[in-house]
Amino acid sequence: MNELPVVFLSRRTDQPLYESWREFLRRPILDVNEFDRDWFPSEEVGAVVSHDAYRQETHDIFVRLIDRRIPTLILADGILEYRNSWEQEHQSPAGIFNPVLGHKLACIGPSQCRFVESWGNAGKCENVGMPRLDDFHIPPPPSREPPLILVCSARKPWFSEADKKLVVQSMEELQETASGLEEKGVCKFVWRLTDDLQDILGHGSRDQVPLAQDMAEAHAVISTPSTIVLEAMKSDRPVAVMDYTNSPAYVQSAWSFNHKGMISQVIADLLDPPRAKLGFQQTVLRDCLQIDEPASPRLARLVERMADEGERCKSSGVPFVLPERILD
Repeated sequence: MNELPVVFLSRRTDQPLYESWREFLRRPILDVNEFDRDWFPSEEVGAVVSHDAYRQETHDIFVRLIDRRIPTLILADGILEYRNSWEQEHQSPAGIFNPVLGHKLACIGPSQCRFVESWGNAGKCENVGMPRLDDFHIPPPPSREPPLILVCSARKPWFSEADKKLVVQSMEELQETASGLEEKGVCKFVWRLTDDLQDILGHGSRDQVPLAQDMAEAHAVISTPSTIVLEAMKSDRPVAVMDYTNSPAYVQSAWSFNHKGMISQVIADLLDPPRAKLGFQQTVLRDCLQIDEPASPRLARLVERMADEGERCKSSGVPFVLPERILD
């Protein structure tokens, strides 16, 4: 008997969020890149997978899928960010996983599972990891002087004009300190910035340079709240989070600063990191990102189990109910 296909529902299913693990699925895959709020599968399917849960259009689609008992999995595509979760006005009435619109949410790590389930999503979170980071392996930094610090900003560094003012202030004050350190030959800085920050600070775009290439050259990383923080931790680079908004952190860090007076000491610490802080960072990484086994086969296993259970319930004429935990 032919197995029912899995739908990848997204405007772009050729991005790493989908491409990195599709080969691990045993079921055929249907890529659906064009759809409107009235979309519904034109044929019987085993499951629907999507990360696009933040718009009214897709909100309506997921409500319909759940109502028709089609196994639906939402993909978390990065870390939780407080301002994005609670202060930004979203198109979808569910906001950021409040509630989770699918039967399950593929979380990136244990702490994300705990936070999202605490918002009224009991039994919906599965500890998967990030498939696109399975092959993200960065060698130790080169032995050279002066050491290099990589400065990054999130893909969306602010969510309001008040946010923007604080983010720009933090970058300008960091740049002022960085210029002094570079003049003294203490260290060098590479700026990997997004949005208007490139123009505001006068740094060119590094969009053409893979993050892995910049990370390989860096001895340490400074970033606004972003999934890059976990990528730096996974690369064994000491990383500091820069957040002048002083928002609650869903991802802790051994180093952080929220005003100018802390910058110099944090940089000095990054260049000569205490062993205890590196140990703290490693513990945070394991809590925030599932790295005990590759995430790609875990995610495929989750989808297959959801589809199998959906078919079993349908053939048996019983309500579709998933276990609270599918993955161990």
